[in-house]
Amino acid sequence: MAVSIQWELRTIAENAYSNTSDINHYANRIIDGYAGTYWRSETSLNPLHLPHYVIVKLEDTKVIKGFRYLPNQANKVGRIKNYNFYVSNDGVGWEKVSSGSWEKDKSAKKVRFDQAIEARYIKLEAMRIHEGEDIASIAEIDLIK
Repeated sequence: MAVSIQWELRTIAENAYSNTSDINHYANRIIDGYAGTYWRSETSLNPLHLPHYVIVKLEDTKVIKGFRYLPNQANKVGRIKNYNFYVSNDGVGWEKVSSGSWEKDKSAKKVRFDQAIEARYIKLEAMRIHEGEDIASIAEIDLIK
């Protein structure tokens, strides 16, 4: 069953990138508005160890009140258990605005901040994965404005 959420980030994001990507599962897939595609960290014989992260550069500075994370819908590989979420105005200096843990299921997770925050860049960092491996995966990320 397809997840029926309007993923707005695809219309206000300029680019997405990560510290590691598996072939055919690049970071731009987290902002394409389609729950059937996903980013996945490298799965080679020698993948990078956690944490893994994705960064989204927005077209301009936005006021955000939170974010949504949609786990990989195709399979359970890489579902994030513990995360950190950061914001930045220049893509260099980062401020952690949220951290926590999520259930193992494939439902969309919603996180609201204590106060609205201005940011040009957002970063979701996977600190721990449910299956215990070093492979992280994200279907979509969106902002709550």
